[in-house]
Amino acid sequence: MKFVDNDQLPIIHFKEPCLMKHEHIALQQAVNDQAEFLTFLRQKSRSEGYRSRKRRIEQGPHPTEELLHDYVWGALDRKASRVIRTHAAFCSGCMRQLRRLAQIRDESEEQFLSWANTPKVEASLPEHAEKALSPDLLDNLAIEFWEPIGAGEALVAASSSVMQEHEFHTKAGTVKVLCAWGQAVGDEPAFLWLSWNAELQDEQTFLIHLIDPELRTIRYEIDPKGIRQGNQTFTQDVLSFDPVGQKWAIAIVIPEREG
Repeated sequence: MKFVDNDQLPIIHFKEPCLMKHEHIALQQAVNDQAEFLTFLRQKSRSEGYRSRKRRIEQGPHPTEELLHDYVWGALDRKASRVIRTHAAFCSGCMRQLRRLAQIRDESEEQFLSWANTPKVEASLPEHAEKALSPDLLDNLAIEFWEPIGAGEALVAASSSVMQEHEFHTKAGTVKVLCAWGQAVGDEPAFLWLSWNAELQDEQTFLIHLIDPELRTIRYEIDPKGIRQGNQTFTQDVLSFDPVGQKWAIAIVIPEREG
């Protein structure tokens, strides 16, 4: 699947046979209002013209997850927002991503603040961690691991998290991490969304470990393969653990450079 920036997405014109004149007018009015737009889509999705267009759009380029995130958080201008919205009208994959991101956005700030009285979430690895992690790995870990507030706790099982951010300081530089997660919805599994921005020494690689904060064992390893800035969504079946119902934390590993 190819992902592109907004200006590289094909322009979707609505004056084709699949839309009659009165439908075109209705869409132009609905596209500026989210509720009306969704109503229009539900009605139009039953037509053969829509299904044919949908097949073509889903085979073409798609907006990046960063663009979808910016759309949901209202960071795009009106023109760019229309491009994303009309693309999602024909692309079920991008629509699912928009729903996931909207689920994260809609988490109430009041519920998030209710977690703020939990114990300190940032801690150095204790001595007994050596029983779970090898000495070489301990040498390469960042000075701390980070446990996002509410990560894997039962109180978020019926909801989703808000986006949280942390900056790791390592011997090779800094790595800024953003994350959010959400529960399973219908056939869609629970997921964890992770974004990173590394400012490290030249050619320095790094790994992102999702760990059990109590046992200090590695739940999942992410290898950015040298990509300093990126983001990715991981579903429960990929992670092999439930990011909503099982506690987890993040650590940055800086491998020793050869030579």
